[in-house]
Amino acid sequence: MGTKRKEKEMRICALCEYSTEVPVSDRDDLFVCKMKGLVEAQHCCRHFSSDPLKRTPKRREGMADYEPVKID
Repeated sequence: MGTKRKEKEMRICALCEYSTEVPVSDRDDLFVCKMKGLVEAQHCCRHFSSDPLKRTPKRREGMADYEPVKID
């Protein structure tokens, strides 16, 4: 159940292959969709198709307990 909910939350126009960001100086959340026209970044429609190059991957946690060891 958690996976489907997370997947549905990520279905936004900002990550869709049909959308392109509009370079407007006063608003950062506008996109032009090939299917719907001018939409906000959080908008989603049934034509959503994920574009993996628009997604920003989560950063891995570093090794907090790492201590360097000298090798002779």
